[in-house]
Amino acid sequence: MKKKSLIRFGLVLIAVFGLVNLTGVASAHEKWFVDNPHSFHVNLGLLFSWPVLAAVLISGAAFGLVKWADQQYQKRVLDHKPAKNNLAGIQEERLQKLYAYLPMLLAFHLAVPLLVNGFQLQLFAPNLKMTPSLLSGALSLAEFLIALALIYGAFTDLAALGLIGLYAAGLVLGPFIGIQPIFLLEHLFLVGIAFFLYVFGRGPFSVDALLERKTRPNRRMVRYALPVLRWTTGLSLILLALTEKLLNPALAEYFLANKIDFNLGGSIGISDLWFTYLAGIVEFTFGVLLISGALPRLVVMVAWVPFNLTLPFLGWVELAGHLPVYGIMLVLLILGPTKKVVAERSAFTLARQAGILPEERPGKSSQPQGLEPHQV
Repeated sequence: MKKKSLIRFGLVLIAVFGLVNLTGVASAHEKWFVDNPHSFHVNLGLLFSWPVLAAVLISGAAFGLVKWADQQYQKRVLDHKPAKNNLAGIQEERLQKLYAYLPMLLAFHLAVPLLVNGFQLQLFAPNLKMTPSLLSGALSLAEFLIALALIYGAFTDLAALGLIGLYAAGLVLGPFIGIQPIFLLEHLFLVGIAFFLYVFGRGPFSVDALLERKTRPNRRMVRYALPVLRWTTGLSLILLALTEKLLNPALAEYFLANKIDFNLGGSIGISDLWFTYLAGIVEFTFGVLLISGALPRLVVMVAWVPFNLTLPFLGWVELAGHLPVYGIMLVLLILGPTKKVVAERSAFTLARQAGILPEERPGKSSQPQGLEPHQV
């Protein structure tokens, strides 16, 4: 890559990812720490307001710039050092040794908040507090049982389907248990995790493996597991930016004024409202970048900063709530590139190490159809 291209590449990264780290509050869930979150309503009339338009334009520009930067990176790495396709220069073959642990780690990251919220009559998150009733108790019990199944790795495929069913039940039964379905949409990433675990199972370190319970998913499902995980997570962040900030600025303003003031720009005249809009735009942009699949490892590493800035102030509730997202970040960080042929190879390698696809026979190509050796 020429020197000028490297300079442009660096400037693009500074511009885009610097924006992501401007506001740590972008990763905080204000509704978790507001006494009566249901008193703040999402205003769909703001969909055509200037902050939403700015979020769309800025994220669109970031999408194009990071896609270009990713293409430059792919040319530099894949054309010259195909064996070291990551920022740290680690050989992919060495990273693949971690693949067998990924389903287990992701399941643990999900199970902890399921247990915590299930014990407290909450569906998936602190702001989704259910009104006491037999129906709410049944949903909490289902949440608890799914968490146990994921921890032990017993009947993981059924637990994953149960999680999707529980999510759907929350959307349908929300009005009967005191939950606004629109707030449940912020947790769409749960569907992505459930699909991932349904496809790959809990891996070799599980009760399922001990009992030799092996599912044989459609090979197309293996190809789509990682994109579904990325897309649902990106959409969750976009929806969160809308429902807690861009379409519900009063909620974020109340949080900043009455809970913890994260407005670092207050000393230079930035109002809480403007800071709320900026935080929403940052969160919206990061969701779009995650969906784009460009430079996934770099996106995850940079995003880790704002996702952790609020932890010392918001404590274990924030930590437990963010654990599933941390698990997703770990999976994307290890699996890395989203270029189709490379991503498919990683997915099929993970499927074999997880024990859901048979190991390749000696001398037989382990690459997905159409994948040439120089493309890995």
